[in-house]
Amino acid sequence: MAKRKEYWDELYQEAQKINKQYNGNLKSEDLAKMVKLDGFIKESSRLNNHLLSIPCKYRNVYLNVTDVSHDEKLQGQNPKKFNAYRHNSSATKLDRSFLIFGHGKHSCPVFLFIISFLISILILLKKSR
Repeated sequence: MAKRKEYWDELYQEAQKINKQYNGNLKSEDLAKMVKLDGFIKESSRLNNHLLSIPCKYRNVYLNVTDVSHDEKLQGQNPKKFNAYRHNSSATKLDRSFLIFGHGKHSCPVFLFIISFLISILILLKKSR
């Protein structure tokens, strides 16, 4: 987010709007309504995380997911370029084009908490600006 200051005002306005709707009493499901912020996090994660860890018996298997992250068929036009509005599905929705939290039975059990936590931190950072 520090590198993408051009998005700060728009993301903060969205967060403020949702926050006002719930009088500052946001629940984790309310965070998912922050579509722009959610997409921003998803796109940032897509371009900055290239390894996927899958638990396998007594060790982890690591997969390089760069090909998936940079595949034009999965990610759309210019997949190597940051586009905060590329994703119209939530970062909390696991699918084959967004593998940071795994997929299927090997998906991370706390992914919703992590995304909610990241959204909360981003809101606080913007608020303290």
